[in-house]
Amino acid sequence: MSAAYRAALNGFIMGSRKILFVDAVHSSSPYKRTLLATIALDVDNHLFDVNYVAVLIKNKKEWFRFMTVLAKCLGGLKPVIILDRNPRLLYAVYGVFGAENHSYYVHIFRRILCQLL
Repeated sequence: MSAAYRAALNGFIMGSRKILFVDAVHSSSPYKRTLLATIALDVDNHLFDVNYVAVLIKNKKEWFRFMTVLAKCLGGLKPVIILDRNPRLLYAVYGVFGAENHSYYVHIFRRILCQLL
């Protein structure tokens, strides 16, 4: 089940930059869940949550459903989505929003590891 606050969605639609940051945080608990969070920047460069959900790690359908619910909540708005190169996130974002206006980032932790090795 996805959670999104109407005030945050309205704030994103009406008064923020049309950029969403989507990230997946993996849990090391025995439940094997991943927290998917969608974050936006307002005009004062403050972060606020738009949508989040806990999904099963290996279930692509739940990741896709998260993006489908987000697209319905945005009412047809096609924002730029910035995400890491997680294959399940790529599948969900490309399947719902298309592949044309999105960007990627690399976690700082991975960069530091590559420099140390």
